[in-house]
Amino acid sequence: MAILLGGCGKDSLQSLEEDLAGVTKEAGPSVVSIMAKNESSGEVKFGSGVILNGGFILTTENILTNTDNITLKLQDGRVINDDKIVGMFCDFET
Repeated sequence: MAILLGGCGKDSLQSLEEDLAGVTKEAGPSVVSIMAKNESSGEVKFGSGVILNGGFILTTENILTNTDNITLKLQDGRVINDDKIVGMFCDFET
């Protein structure tokens, strides 16, 4: 999704703010925070993802590349540690 702002008056911005608040309220519970670590190098990366049907989580490739420990934090405060993640699929060739 892309939002372009140009020459917006006060009324347009107010409407946009209301629309974004509605989208955030609806989509918010499906957004997760991701912390990915590479234990050998000590590198830590942070990102976000979206929960899809079936419990799959979609995120960007750069978060998962060269990581060996992932922690997810859900919007309700629950934490899913690496030992509860049953698999990871990355298509690093595309």
